[in-house]
Amino acid sequence: MNGAARSPVKTYVFIDTETTGIFPEDPANLNNWNGPPIPGQRRDNALKLHILVNHTDPNKAPHVTEVALLAVPRELLEDAVARLEGDEDGVVPNAVNVHTRQIRPNLSEDEWNSYRQKQVANRALLLTPRDLQLKASFAEEWPGIRHFLTTIPKPACLIAHYGLGFDFRLLSAEFERNKIPKNERLPDGVFFVDSYLMALDIESDYQKELKQQMTAIDWSKVKAVENMDGDVQLEPDQTDDGATTEPADVDMNAYRQEPGSSYSTPPRAVRNESSSDLTTDNQRARRRLLDGAPTDSPTRCLSQATWSPAKKLRVNKDHHKLFRRNNSGGWSFDPLMAQAHFKTPKFKLQTLYEELVGGTFNAHRAEDDCWALMKVCLTYGRDFVTYADCFYCQFPEKMNAN
Repeated sequence: MNGAARSPVKTYVFIDTETTGIFPEDPANLNNWNGPPIPGQRRDNALKLHILVNHTDPNKAPHVTEVALLAVPRELLEDAVARLEGDEDGVVPNAVNVHTRQIRPNLSEDEWNSYRQKQVANRALLLTPRDLQLKASFAEEWPGIRHFLTTIPKPACLIAHYGLGFDFRLLSAEFERNKIPKNERLPDGVFFVDSYLMALDIESDYQKELKQQMTAIDWSKVKAVENMDGDVQLEPDQTDDGATTEPADVDMNAYRQEPGSSYSTPPRAVRNESSSDLTTDNQRARRRLLDGAPTDSPTRCLSQATWSPAKKLRVNKDHHKLFRRNNSGGWSFDPLMAQAHFKTPKFKLQTLYEELVGGTFNAHRAEDDCWALMKVCLTYGRDFVTYADCFYCQFPEKMNAN
């Protein structure tokens, strides 16, 4: 992009791969590049991926056995976000283009035997050697995948969970292993976002916002703070001339908007607080968290009308970990307890799906994982849209066709 003005994403491409295994352990000199990220820390993901792919031996990398891509036009994704934030449950764009290919890895007999043994130990490996041996190779399938990416509106953003450390790195290894000519690799206008890092960063911003809001509230002016059975309202601040001003909300875009960006995120639709028919205890519990803060939470003092579903679910469920009573009887944000929220299992795709989307995560095929990832991203609402616009990255030169 070379400092040029960024254009908003026009197509979101959720991508997932199934493979014969995992990458071998990285050498010690890569630990700083493939180690645990710090939530909310500004990082150069393009440089990180560049270093990882250049230090990956394609002959030691696992092989792709299946790849799936779900391409969603921006307009349809924003429509789904508005409906989800407008009190509808289970909303996903149905008119998406899907491209799924099963791929025959080029394995020796010993490697096939090793794969069979892995299948016995890991039920997630659903594709049998016979399934795969009847399919085409990566080199034979890549032109079709590339054509799929060539025809969608640009900029297009490939979104993968742990994409930096796995899916995108694996794609580069397949290019090298299959000797894909450089001018036939990723087409121009295709960028990437790692949804794992996206979730960490957005939720870090949620915590920054809550910390500021808890500090800004004058708890002595909060009525009925000890009577949490009633509605808690902030008393407007008095100005010198007797006029009143409402407490200001924190602007989330101030955390994520990049210098030079000329666009802004459209305002969220205000949720209709009526709930639809819910049939299970989990669905009813999820709806209660979406409908408002628990009675013993200081967030009842804050308007949640513009919060994304993910923010409502996270904050309203974990409020007892995020806030504590202070000596003056008000509330404080607890940074130590909040930091524990970012432990890795909390941000695995399965955990995100079960906590934010709801239901059981049974995805062990690439296309199923893509649908699950799209649903998770939708729960972050316009925060996800803004993040992708601000932080999509260029793939390393060796992965691009130009």
